[in-house]
This record gives sequence, C-alpha cells and structure tokens, in this order.
Amino acid sequence: MNVLYLRGCAKITDGSLIAISEMCHNIQTLDLILCNLITDDGIIRLSELPRMQSLELDSGNVTDISMARIAQGCPDMRLFGLSGCHDITDASLLRIAIGCPKLQSLSLYECENITDSGIV
Repeated sequence: MNVLYLRGCAKITDGSLIAISEMCHNIQTLDLILCNLITDDGIIRLSELPRMQSLELDSGNVTDISMARIAQGCPDMRLFGLSGCHDITDASLLRIAIGCPKLQSLSLYECENITDSGIV
C-alpha cells in the first residue's frame, strides 16, 4: 500500500500510527486531517517510513519534537500539510528546510506560532 487516507477518522490514535509504521513500509502518502487524537508519539513513529512523500496533519497535539523527527527520517517529503498544528514553531520550519530538500508544498494555515523569522 502506498496511499492511505484517514481524513476524518476521529478515533484514530497513536496506536494506529505505530501499526502503520510497523506494517506499511511503502507508504508514500498519508492523510491524517481531523484525526485529533494523534500526538507526537504517533508522528515520531512515522519518521521510520523513509519513502513518505506526503503527510497532512491538523492536530493541535503535534509539536516541534515530532516535526524534527519527520524532517530527519523522511527526506523525500514533497508535500507537508501542517494546517492547525498550533504548537509548531519556527524551529520546525528550520528542521523541515534542512531535512526535506525535495519539499514542494508546505501548508501552515492557522499555525499561530510561526513568525516572520521562520518564513525568511
């Protein structure tokens, strides 16, 4: 399996992401929009999927900690949707810029802690 859309699956937890990271090594696209029970613990496990090219999140439970791990472990990332991830900061943008050289699209809608410094 290369593509998995879980958008709106409100009962998806970190346990599901751990299972995905262990069993779906070929995942390239993962949509987790409106999966609000997901935290850094689950996202960190996704960093073990080096073929990941597209990841969409909108969880207020995701922080710079998991973004650093994703940026480090998923160098082929092309699309990163972080809309509504209120707890990420400019530090995440720096890590993504360094770790994801193939990035083509980055969505930061409602990322309230991103500043001018992170964009420049």
